Amino acid sequence: MDAATPTASPYAFYLRAGAPTCYETPLGSLICLGQVYNTLEAPLENVIVNVTLISREGIPLDDASALLARAILPAGARGPYRVIFDSVPAGYESAIAAIDAAEVAIDAEHRYADLELREVAVVFNEQQFKVTVSVANRSRQPADELVLTVTLLDRSGRVTGFRQVTLEDNYALAPNQPMSLTIGVIPQGPNTVSFDAFAEGLLVSTPAPN
Repeated sequence: MDAATPTASPYAFYLRAGAPTCYETPLGSLICLGQVYNTLEAPLENVIVNVTLISREGIPLDDASALLARAILPAGARGPYRVIFDSVPAGYESAIAAIDAAEVAIDAEHRYADLELREVAVVFNEQQFKVTVSVANRSRQPADELVLTVTLLDRSGRVTGFRQVTLEDNYALAPNQPMSLTIGVIPQGPNTVSFDAFAEGLLVSTPAPN
């Protein structure tokens, strides 16, 4: 393991990886959650986050990487990440996050749908948050491969949990068509006080007229 391996992407230096909050599971694994902030004026994609576990003496113990849970990260936006370790290494004290890679999303407006999301209701029931949102397609073309992500946050903005739901493969959201969806999210940590949500989808290509 080389915790100082340089990134191959210059855009990674313009992303800010929030410090991860890590939760040990009953099975002995460690789930590290956090968010990445895009400080550029351009959308990014294929963002890879690396989390390194550190000892009290500052020695790297283990590291792992994962794709950001957001296909496209718009300018000024944020997206959650989840990095999982199979076990907690001896001497583990804290964790740090860094960006391994990122790419500018070329021609993003012709590939990704313009989806508008509105909160409808939030309730806490049976140890989970149930978030109901309304999604509308503001694009001129239908959108498919729809994904909705809900991130739970505490008062300090730390991620306490998130869930990502992918709709059926054959479902397409027509232009200006609204859709309501309820997602249950179980927090990994305590003191959840708010949430963030976003929807993503790809534009369906319209066949050219004969």
